[in-house]
Amino acid sequence: LWPALLQNGLQLLPLEVSFFVLLGVSVREMPSAAGLLLLTMLLQFFLSHSALPLPGPVSNAATLFVGTALGCAHEYVHGTSHLIVLLPTIVLLAPGATVLKAVLASIDASAPGAAEPPPTDAWFELLMLAVSFAVGEAIAHHLWAPALSRRAAARAEATAVALSDSKAVCPVRLARIVAGWVAGAG
Repeated sequence: LWPALLQNGLQLLPLEVSFFVLLGVSVREMPSAAGLLLLTMLLQFFLSHSALPLPGPVSNAATLFVGTALGCAHEYVHGTSHLIVLLPTIVLLAPGATVLKAVLASIDASAPGAAEPPPTDAWFELLMLAVSFAVGEAIAHHLWAPALSRRAAARAEATAVALSDSKAVCPVRLARIVAGWVAGAG
């Protein structure tokens, strides 16, 4: 189990780095993002290779839930988007060439004049995969959304105050003054 896990992790490392470069992740944040992605992939590995393996859609939903939650925690702490963990996770869990070939074959089989009806297994598998991805991501993101919203607003306010100088009117300070006037008049 451990040698296969180590081999899998080492094989994914160049792919992870290329994802981070494509997503524009800074070199300073790559180790933390790679660590979170590694934790997510370890969970997927253990869920699929345990003594009692879970069905694929359940395993994918759990993995995407944990990956999104870790990405949202990273966003909360560092301010970078949770997608730097979520997108590589989705790509690494995405179906391979066999599913793509099966879907293309079913499209070809559904053409007019085809001898046999199209198989629905590939379409159903692809649908279940997409639904499991969406469920795992949506639940985790909705749980983190209020905290991320508050944190983003606080960061935006701090940035606006920091960027304003004494000669310009800071929109945040102006809003506070107006709110004070309105509260005092009411």
